[in-house]
Amino acid sequence: MPTKKKAQIGMDEKIVSNSELLALLEERETLKEGASRFRAKDKEAKDAILKLDEEPPYRIGGFLITKKNHNGRHVEFDINSGTTIKIDKAEE
Repeated sequence: MPTKKKAQIGMDEKIVSNSELLALLEERETLKEGASRFRAKDKEAKDAILKLDEEPPYRIGGFLITKKNHNGRHVEFDINSGTTIKIDKAEE
């Protein structure tokens, strides 16, 4: 069950006026749905490719399908300090 968005962040909530940032955030919000629909269809298409008896590489319509297998491996890396910014849409 999704969490309900808070109408107010807290007692010290500030309202910022910045038309350029607001335009960016609104454009970002409209693109977000398209990106999630793409990821869902991409996964669905790749799952369907894996179920076919035909082994890639092959062409289907205007699409070239290839497959590359990767061996599992251990990876170590540093995580640098930084800032995480989370952007949610407020409930209207």
